[in-house]
Amino acid sequence: MFSPIGGTVIATQLHVPRWRILLHMLWSALFWGSVLTMLTVRFSHLPFFHR
Repeated sequence: MFSPIGGTVIATQLHVPRWRILLHMLWSALFWGSVLTMLTVRFSHLPFFHR
């Protein structure tokens, strides 16, 4: 329900300004991109990553 597409649809229906939607999508993408990158680097030595 709160995926990037679903959340944007809900926000536009609630008349949230476009700049605010983009700002929250930006920090969310930066946060989750950083977290997933750090986890990948941290656990890259495990056999699961070496197929």
